[in-house]
Amino acid sequence: MRLFVGIAIPDEIGERLWALTGGVEGAHWMPPETYHLTLRFIGESGRPQAEELHAMLATITMPAFEIALAGVDYFGTASRPRVLWAGVEPSLELHRLARRVNRAARQAEFPREERAYTPHVTIARLHDTSMVEAMAYVQQKSLFRAPPFTVERFTLFESRQGKAEPAYIPLADYPLAGAPPA
Repeated sequence: MRLFVGIAIPDEIGERLWALTGGVEGAHWMPPETYHLTLRFIGESGRPQAEELHAMLATITMPAFEIALAGVDYFGTASRPRVLWAGVEPSLELHRLARRVNRAARQAEFPREERAYTPHVTIARLHDTSMVEAMAYVQQKSLFRAPPFTVERFTLFESRQGKAEPAYIPLADYPLAGAPPA
C-alpha cells in the first residue's frame, strides 16, 4: 500500500481552492475531495510496517492549532512546470507537527525525507503547460488568501492511483489536544 500522512482540508476552504481552477492549458485540476496538506509522504509499505507507523503516530501529542492557506506557486523545472499549488502562511505549529510525523516515520524505519518541507495543497497537475502560462497563473492568483481553520487532527492515508484522480483513503485519524471527538 502507498501511504502518506496529511491534514484534510475543510470543505469551505476546498470551495475557495476550487474557485482558483481554470484558465491553464494542460492543467488537470484536482477535485476538492482530494485536497489535503501532506505532512510526510511515506511511500510503499507492507502491513506490518504500516501498523508500526500507526503506533508511532498515535504517540504524537500537541495542541490543536490554526493555519491559513495563502498564495499559489508551482513545482517543476524552469522548462517544465509539473504542479500548481496553494501555499500555507508560516506556521511554527505546522512545522512542529511535520517534524514529529517525520520522527515517527523514522522510528517505524521508513527512509529519511531528504527534501525540505514545503507545506502546500496540490490544486492541479500540469501536462505540457508552458512556463510562461504557469508563471502568468501564479501572478494572477498571487493574492489568494483563505480564512484560517483549526487543525484538530491529522490522518494516515492510503493513496490509490486510478485512471482519473487518485483516491485518498483515510486509514486512521490522530486527534490533537483540545480537538472535539470525531
